[in-house]
Amino acid sequence: MNNFSYDSLQDGQTIAKYFQILAEGIASGRLSFGEAGTELILEPKGLLHFKTEADTRLERCELRVSVIWKKNDGCERQEQGF
Repeated sequence: MNNFSYDSLQDGQTIAKYFQILAEGIASGRLSFGEAGTELILEPKGLLHFKTEADTRLERCELRVSVIWKKNDGCERQEQGF
């Protein structure tokens, strides 16, 4: 697996828990995402580019957050057999 995507409708407290889990993964240098026996491991190292964008239009508000870093063996794919 080279990418992972997750989309859901949650309350604010649940979203805050997701952000906390992501923050802990970034701090520890290991983020793990997976489904169906495949795991995508990201290992943020060195300097990370952090970008936040906020937008409001009519009745919709949006917050976009991204963290980007050079690969330098900080991303790997692992296949798990079941």
